Amino acid sequence: MISPPLDHLKQIIDRLVEMKLNTLWLYLENHLRVPGMQDISPPRGLTPRQAKQISNYGARRGIDIVPGTNVVSHMEGWLRLERYSDLADGPRRSYPVLTHKDTWPLVRKYIDAMMDAFESPNFHVGLDELLITGHNPQAETAISQKGKVKYFSDFATKVVRHIQHRGKTPWLWDDMVAGKNVYRPEGFNQHWPQALAEIPTGAVLVHWWYWGPRSHGMTQLTDQHPAMINRVASSKHPLAIAPTSQSFRWSSTHVNTDTHNQCYMAKVGRKHGAFAYICTHWESANGSSLEAVWPMLALSAGQAWHGSSKFDDRYLRALAFTTYGTTTNAFKRYLDALGNIEDLFAGTKKRNAVARKRLFTNGPYGIWRLKASTLTPRHRKMIRNQLRAGTEAYQGLNMRPTKLTRALELPLILFEEIVNILDALTKDGGITIMPPRLNTTKQNIKRSLNRST
Repeated sequence: MISPPLDHLKQIIDRLVEMKLNTLWLYLENHLRVPGMQDISPPRGLTPRQAKQISNYGARRGIDIVPGTNVVSHMEGWLRLERYSDLADGPRRSYPVLTHKDTWPLVRKYIDAMMDAFESPNFHVGLDELLITGHNPQAETAISQKGKVKYFSDFATKVVRHIQHRGKTPWLWDDMVAGKNVYRPEGFNQHWPQALAEIPTGAVLVHWWYWGPRSHGMTQLTDQHPAMINRVASSKHPLAIAPTSQSFRWSSTHVNTDTHNQCYMAKVGRKHGAFAYICTHWESANGSSLEAVWPMLALSAGQAWHGSSKFDDRYLRALAFTTYGTTTNAFKRYLDALGNIEDLFAGTKKRNAVARKRLFTNGPYGIWRLKASTLTPRHRKMIRNQLRAGTEAYQGLNMRPTKLTRALELPLILFEEIVNILDALTKDGGITIMPPRLNTTKQNIKRSLNRST
C-alpha cells in the first residue's frame, strides 16, 4: 500500500495487534519526503520524522514496520521529473537506466534515508518487473553489450549488498529471478538460474502469486505454478509467500476468490518451508479502500497462523465476533451476497476483471452502458434478491460507527443505484434500451450514406 495519513497508519497497527500479527510491510515507493528529494514525493508523503514516529509506534506494540520501495521498476513517481529525464527508460518512464552514472548515487541516497527513518531490521527493495526496457539509447546499448541478466544482476547485487552492509535483511520480489515473470518474452527465460545465482546469500525471496490451484480456467498460469514454487523453494534463500486481498482488481470484496488464493498459498508456503506469510493489499488505480477489503486481510491472518485452514462458516463467525462482537452468521451472508452480485454483474469466467474494475469507477451510468445489453430483467431480479439479502445481513451486524461500517454499506448503495438505472431505462416487455453506439460496420455506414443522399 502507499502511505495513508499518520493517524490512519496507527489505527491499522492497532488492528494488527488485535489479530495477533507481527509485521506491517509499508510499500512507500516514492512517498518518503527525503531532504533534498522532496520533489519526487507527493505533498502528503511521510516525512522522515513521521516515519520514525510510526516505526516506534509499531515497535512498542510488537509490530515490525518494514519499509519498502522499488529501485529497478515502478519508478514513474521519480522519473516523471525533467531533471531525471536522462535516467528514464521504458514507454512509461518506469525504469531507471541501471548503468547511468547518476542512478546508483540517487538510489543509495533514498534507501539510506529510508533505513535511517525505520528501525526495522528488514527492508523490502522490490527489484521486480524489469520488463519492457531499452527505450533509452544508453539502456539499449548496455543491454545489448551485457545481456539483460547481467544488466539487472549487477545493479541488484549492488543494492542488496549495500542493505546488508547497513545491517539490514533485504527482501525482494522473486518474479524476475525465479517466479512468475521468468518466462515472459521480456523476462530472463532459460537464463534465470544465472540471475538467481547473482543474488547475495541471505536476501529473502518474496514469492507473490495471486491465483489458486484452479483459477477460473487460467490453466496457462496455474499449470506453471508447481514448478515455479519448487524453483523458488530450492534456491536456498529464505522464503516468504505473498497472497493478496485482490483489492487491485475490484473495489469491494469477493470472499470466494480471495480465500481460494489465500488458502492455497498458506498450504504452499507450509509445504515449502516459508518463514513468513504476507497478504498484500494494493491500492487500486480503479478505486478501493482499505476498510472495504479489511475482512479479506483479517481472513488471511487466520491462514497465516495455521498454515492453511479449512474455510467454513466457523471461520467467518470468528471474524464477525472479532470485528463486531456478534455470534450470528450475518457477516458471512453479507459477504456471500456481495460476491453473488459481482458474479451476476461481471460473470464468473476468468473473474471478468474489466467489468469488475468498472463497477465503481465508471459509476452507475457507465456500468449501464457496459452491461445493459446483457443484464436481462431476470438477472436484475436476481441482483435485487441478493441486494435484499445483503442489506438484511448488513443491518444484522452489531453496528459501531466505524470507517469499516460505512465502507461495508457503500457497495450495497452503489449496486442498488446501478440496478435502479437499468430498470428505469427499459420499455415495454422489459426490452432494454441499448446504449448509443457509433455506426462502424460497413453495412451501417452504407445505410447512413444512402439516407444522406
